[in-house]
Amino acid sequence: MKKAISAAILVFVMAGCSKSDAPDADPAGTPLIVRPHIVPRAGDTTFDNGDVVGLSITTSDDILPFYTINHKLVFDHTENCFKADPATPLKWYAADLTASFVAYYPYDDDYTPVFEVNADQSAKAGYTGSDFMFAAMHNVAPTLSGVTLQFNHVLSQLKLTLDNQEAGRDIISVKVRGSILAADIDYDNKTATVDTGSIPCDINTYADPDVQGVYK
Repeated sequence: MKKAISAAILVFVMAGCSKSDAPDADPAGTPLIVRPHIVPRAGDTTFDNGDVVGLSITTSDDILPFYTINHKLVFDHTENCFKADPATPLKWYAADLTASFVAYYPYDDDYTPVFEVNADQSAKAGYTGSDFMFAAMHNVAPTLSGVTLQFNHVLSQLKLTLDNQEAGRDIISVKVRGSILAADIDYDNKTATVDTGSIPCDINTYADPDVQGVYK
């Protein structure tokens, strides 16, 4: 079963943002931004504009430690940063506090403990949207330059290289049969475990636009 879910997954990213804190500046109450770094794997090296992550922050405040839970942040490719929507702003907590950050991709409104890769990954959105990633950092103090979070791939990528030597018969699509799409997510420990109660199904793979005969 564990091998089956590994047939379901994908590839992805890195980014930046730059600003430096002014001397004696107090970042408390200023917009909080996240600069992502993705542990590289063959494939994309940046998030796409409009990609969304969920961010939870727990501070050292003894009375109200839960600062935000599953806050929606959207990637702005012009600044290489994740930012909150102006309608639901996210600002730095008090300067005398530190906090633990936990972020994940792709965003889920319901913050459910189950994640499913897409059965149809033939388009890029279906492919990248099946790459579950986590990032965590502790003892984070407010800073005007933003916080850098390292995103790690939780699932595995299956890469197929096909050598079609039959003239006149082009490969139109490639399916991976008998795959389990669902995994149980442990947000605290940043792990995914195959959902053994799920029914196996087929996955339409993504044809690498840059390398002929490679499917992921």
